[in-house]
Amino acid sequence: MVAALFMQSRDDMTAKQKQAALVAFRVTQAAAIAEAAINATLAASNALASVPFPANIPAAVAMGIAGAAQVATIAAQQPPEFPTGGIVRPSPDHQLIAAQPGEGVVSRRGMQALGEEGLHALNRGEQPGPQVQVIQMVYKHRVFQPFIADHLRRPGPLRDALNRGRTPGRSPR
Repeated sequence: MVAALFMQSRDDMTAKQKQAALVAFRVTQAAAIAEAAINATLAASNALASVPFPANIPAAVAMGIAGAAQVATIAAQQPPEFPTGGIVRPSPDHQLIAAQPGEGVVSRRGMQALGEEGLHALNRGEQPGPQVQVIQMVYKHRVFQPFIADHLRRPGPLRDALNRGRTPGRSPR
């Protein structure tokens, strides 16, 4: 119950947010333990007051044992994990993994193509591998017109194509 409060968007947390969530988990856990102890004490007191003697003593003890079991259950809860992704290391047998909604699994072949650094880049929200820059040459009319005029003055594929009336790069029919 306590761990369920801290389950949302764990992958997107920074180190400070993870530390704050862990502190909040421990505080909530301590408050739940205190509440269970208080409730157990109240239940034992009510059993002593409402059940006739001598049956009230075993009833109060039973309430104390139930409260202690509840405190032990709350104290045994582990804090939430904050997965960051990574590689499943070799083992003698298969390993089971837990995946959250929206996560994916890469096959062994895909992992070989991606590489360890590529996987870490994806887990950081970056593109794997080298970034490609697109360079776009834009001919403004002041540059393009002299370029075409220069190519039309000299013999070449553009001049030949215009003189023959066909599109450059296509074979004649």
